[in-house]
Amino acid sequence: MNHTALEIIALLLGVAVWWLGIRKIELSTAAKSVVSVLEFGLLIGAVVGLGWLGLGLFVGASITGLLGHSVWLAMQQEAILVQVAIRTGADKTDVEALHKRLGRHERLKWVGPIERARWLREMASRGRSLEDIEAIAPAIGGLSAIYGKPDSAWLIERFDRLLRLYGEPASRAEEVAATLHGSVNASAATFPEMLDAMIAVADPAG
Repeated sequence: MNHTALEIIALLLGVAVWWLGIRKIELSTAAKSVVSVLEFGLLIGAVVGLGWLGLGLFVGASITGLLGHSVWLAMQQEAILVQVAIRTGADKTDVEALHKRLGRHERLKWVGPIERARWLREMASRGRSLEDIEAIAPAIGGLSAIYGKPDSAWLIERFDRLLRLYGEPASRAEEVAATLHGSVNASAATFPEMLDAMIAVADPAG
């Protein structure tokens, strides 16, 4: 096998590995940074070594990888929304419509489509209807953005529990979130501490 063939294989494998997520740029430690930079350098070296052929292969492989990645994300989102439909007993088209509406909400624009679908699934798994989810999700989005985007599953579980313990309907999620936010501002407690404290008051036994 000649040198050019090896460079072509190395280039295609490098792009494939990149898009498959087997390797990603790691900057968390000095060692990982060096390895990532070397891998990226080898990929660029293969492109330069092959000239226009390398550039064409790189662009073509990258476009293919991007399209494949997009299809994979769409399939993942579709699977999650099907789970939401099954859990809520709603029609899948209604779930998809809710997912799109929430994506246009001012407090949820920063949440990506896959993560937004996971939020729906998390709330649906707690017995919330689509109407409940539509009322609660913006409150979750607002609190998450304000307090540094804590783990979404943790926040949804705690906030849902807070609503239930205090007998608050989903329609009052915004008011409850505002009360919670005000309590944090008026005290020396952190957001997680205040949320857990409010739960503990209503449910001392845990």
